[in-house]
Amino acid sequence: MKRYWFSILLVIFILGSVGTYYVTAASRSFPEYKLLTVSGDDNEAKSLEIQGDSKEYGSLDITAKGSVYFQERSFFDSFKENEMFKYSPDLQQMLKDHRNFMRGKKTYNGFYQDAKVLAYADIKGGNNYNNRKYQLSVSTLDLAANDKISFTVSLPEQEKYVWVNTADVQVKGKTMYVLTYNLNKSSGNQQEIHVYKVDLNKKSIAEDQLMLADKRMDDGTSISYQLLQSSQSSASTELLVYQKSTQTFTKDKDGNEQLKGMEQEIFTYNYATGKSESVKKLPATTNSDSANDYVQVYGSGESIIELANGGTSTNVKIFNVIDKSERSFEIPSISSPTSVVVYGDRLYAAKPDGDTTKVVIADLTRGKVVYTGTVDINEQGDKRAKLLKNLDFQWMYIVK
Repeated sequence: MKRYWFSILLVIFILGSVGTYYVTAASRSFPEYKLLTVSGDDNEAKSLEIQGDSKEYGSLDITAKGSVYFQERSFFDSFKENEMFKYSPDLQQMLKDHRNFMRGKKTYNGFYQDAKVLAYADIKGGNNYNNRKYQLSVSTLDLAANDKISFTVSLPEQEKYVWVNTADVQVKGKTMYVLTYNLNKSSGNQQEIHVYKVDLNKKSIAEDQLMLADKRMDDGTSISYQLLQSSQSSASTELLVYQKSTQTFTKDKDGNEQLKGMEQEIFTYNYATGKSESVKKLPATTNSDSANDYVQVYGSGESIIELANGGTSTNVKIFNVIDKSERSFEIPSISSPTSVVVYGDRLYAAKPDGDTTKVVIADLTRGKVVYTGTVDINEQGDKRAKLLKNLDFQWMYIVK
């Protein structure tokens, strides 16, 4: 027993220290920030949480009900393995409904669900730079029969890549499509986008399709690709939306490279046919344009959401990639938002406004603002001004 006395005392000391920390934190009085309604329906903001950081009190989450600081959370809540799930309403619901299946799964973009199946795919690799030994780990759950299938297969030509990461997962019958970002060693670690077609019956990769590859031309032109699928949703879709950016560069008298201009084009990729189609070109920009002149683009199901600066407002365009129709409306109370979340038929936009943060929620179906709010605190005078100034807005997310 004497051999273990030091280890036992060490565990007791650590638990005691942690307990003291959280008891002390719980007994402290923290200033309470709130999301206050300026106009519109209060219910629109009930599911919205704002993540911020107080220079004096640390990180916190702010809602219409008040604020919760990291220091106020329990020890176990602070180290939940599913902490990342809070950023996606779909993943939150999956965790509630299928906790056993979700256990140990941590790749944010690796989930898929429809009425029949819940699926997950993840790329696993070793630490050897020259030979990562990448493997694709697949799990599916038949929602009717409650049957789970799991298997792991090696990626083809894995020696080519220094990094591989899951970008999207779709399931059509007994075929799984796993979209990945791959960095190719031979091209100077330039990005490729692959579609791995997985036969769920044979538990094997049936096809590796190189869908897109970034390029750098001899004349200084650079071509890159960005996926525009919603990070909030894991739903079924027939089409993947992506953006192609073509940048041209010049050199100054000292030989330094400078951006001359950029053209952007929106494409759709059909999982079933493996073909891409150009659906829309965005306004070209030059190096003389300010950051406010650039268009922000977001994907949401079959729609592309474009946000453009309108001076003191934001111009919103909604383009349907199926019927090519376009609608537009204006958000009058905010311009060039620094944080945007699109989920379902709602657009959430936020931006620091003086010492506070302004939040706007728009109904994309009706094309109108349904809520405007601002972050405030339960203090007055100089103390209120100081606490608001010391709060840094970081992100926002939706809680189901």
